[in-house]
Amino acid sequence: MFWRLTIKFVLIAFSFPNWVVGRNLPGDAGTADIDYAGNYKLVGCSSYVPTLRQLIGEVYSDIQKAIGDVDNKKDIYNAFFKDVPPGDVKSILAKAAVGNFILRGKNRYNPEIACASPSQPRMWKACQAASISGGYILNTHYVYLCPRFFQEETPYPIQSDCGKVVPDKTSMWGSSILDHQLTTLVNVISRLYIAQPFLKPEQTSTNGCMALPPTQSRINPTNYALFVGNVKAGCTEFPTEMQRKSSQAADRELLEVDGSQDAGISDLNSTCADPTETNLDSAACPLSEVPN
Repeated sequence: MFWRLTIKFVLIAFSFPNWVVGRNLPGDAGTADIDYAGNYKLVGCSSYVPTLRQLIGEVYSDIQKAIGDVDNKKDIYNAFFKDVPPGDVKSILAKAAVGNFILRGKNRYNPEIACASPSQPRMWKACQAASISGGYILNTHYVYLCPRFFQEETPYPIQSDCGKVVPDKTSMWGSSILDHQLTTLVNVISRLYIAQPFLKPEQTSTNGCMALPPTQSRINPTNYALFVGNVKAGCTEFPTEMQRKSSQAADRELLEVDGSQDAGISDLNSTCADPTETNLDSAACPLSEVPN
């Protein structure tokens, strides 16, 4: 098994700001390789378009199921969000489900999903890391997916991916719930709608995400992927708050799950040199990657 873990119209109905023009953004692929899946603009995805359309439809369905039944999924919700007001989580996931337009200044943009290729050097370089499946270009309306997403990940988590509560477990485990296209997609697109800086460093393991306090779990993208993925897989075993506190005091991991601790998401910084600069190929803007 492979391990990882934070996802197009013929006519562009908006214009880029002047500072974006010629900056080698994903949308610069031209109109020949642009498609749409609902509101999501798919750039450079060619033969992967049918796969993405099906996945985005599944994301919509699974997010609706997750947020529409929070009261009956309290164990899963509490595991990853504790006492975060459900309305906050629902708002972010609902926007991700439909691909809400994204406001940047006075402009409104479709969220874009780019399929990374050598024509996008910085994205392509990030994708060369063995565990990276996708990422987000900071402070933009772009996310990207790497070849690994299509070639190595299976579509959806299933019940055999669910963790088991093992109170005496002392080893560090990751999460196979995260090692699927559905949860990778939720991870990257939720980054477009978390309207504040993400938790840094991000927490990317299942046990680590469960241990976060509410203020941090709300801004940690992997928590959203785990919530939707666990609902999708029909998982039922989660440690209680008392078990979690006892486990932390004993420095033990409660949830035993197969997989990797790495979320497989790499964020590209587009604003490190200049607040109005989006030069994705600039050596002055280093990658900001999720730590292992």
